[in-house]
Amino acid sequence: MADDTFTISDLEKMVAEHEASALRVKTIINELCVKSGLPLRYAPERLHHSNGISQNIRSDQFHARPLATCVREILEIRRRANTGPASNNEIFDTLVQGGYEFNTKTDAVAHVSLYNSMNKNPVFYKLPNKKWGLREWYPNAKQQPESEANAPVQNSDGLSKVKGG
Repeated sequence: MADDTFTISDLEKMVAEHEASALRVKTIINELCVKSGLPLRYAPERLHHSNGISQNIRSDQFHARPLATCVREILEIRRRANTGPASNNEIFDTLVQGGYEFNTKTDAVAHVSLYNSMNKNPVFYKLPNKKWGLREWYPNAKQQPESEANAPVQNSDGLSKVKGG
């Protein structure tokens, strides 16, 4: 005889699933309001986990897509939702939630790989608080120093070239 009773844990999971669905719909409504020039119907801070990761990420949203494109999309979603820049961990967690595959042996290696990729890409900007945004958000910010490997050097003939190149 099968046990058809629900445990508290089962019911809590159902509540979480319903809340996540409601949050996705509220986020879509807010996005339509923005596109229509209307005020938001739902406070942005109530549409996200307390850690700032969007509830509106599909489980396949980042699957088989370029990393930089996915990170940019995450940051733009956060900007629209008024949650601001994100830490490396928040970006990593959102990528995984959205089905991104790092193809690394461990999560620790994937975290380092993500950090290095963003650090090398001029589209991304690392704030002093170690959170990441898009460089276009900070037009008055100083350029971050180039890495030593990519710093221009002068040849004996006075022409500049990149180290290692």
